Amino acid sequence: MREPVRKPIFTMFFTPKPNQPGLGQLKWLRIPARGPLRVMTLLLASILTASWVGAALFAVAASRNLTQLAVGLAIVFLTLPLLAIGIRGWTVGTYVNDAGVKISRWWSTNYLPWQQIQSVDVTSATGGERVVCVTQVGDVATTVSRRSPDMWGRPHTWLSARDRLHLWWRETRES
Repeated sequence: MREPVRKPIFTMFFTPKPNQPGLGQLKWLRIPARGPLRVMTLLLASILTASWVGAALFAVAASRNLTQLAVGLAIVFLTLPLLAIGIRGWTVGTYVNDAGVKISRWWSTNYLPWQQIQSVDVTSATGGERVVCVTQVGDVATTVSRRSPDMWGRPHTWLSARDRLHLWWRETRES
C-alpha cells in the first residue's frame, strides 16, 4: 500500500520534506534577503492596507441603509487591488534552489532551470550593475541590482548576492 500524498495548505511557506534524503534544496531562497528599507515599507503598507480594509468591512457591517452599504462595499472593492499589489510586493525578488532560478517581478515571473543557464554575468547599464542569466534564447535580467532597495545601507550585500548566484550556477555544473 502506498503512502498517501500530503498536500499542505500553505506550501508556499512550508515546503514538504522529501521522503528520501539527499534530494537537495527544495525551498526557494531569496537572494539577497530583503533590505531594512524594503521590509519597513512593506510592513507599513501592509498595516495601512489591512486597517483600511478592516475599517471598510466594519463600516459595511454597521451600515443602516443602502447608501452606506454601497459606499462601504465600494471602498472594500477599491482597496482589493492595493491588497493584491501589497501581497505581490512581498514576493518580488530573485529566488534560487537546486532546480533553478525564479525571477519574480511586479507583473511577471520567469523560471529558468539551471541546465538552461549558460552563465551568470554582471552587466552595466544606465541603471547600474545588474546580474543576468545568459541562456541560448537571450539574457534574462534578475532583480539583483546594485541600485536595488535591498542593497541600500548595506554596501557588501551587492557583492555577496552576485557571488552567491554565481556559486549556485557553478555548483550545478559540477554535479
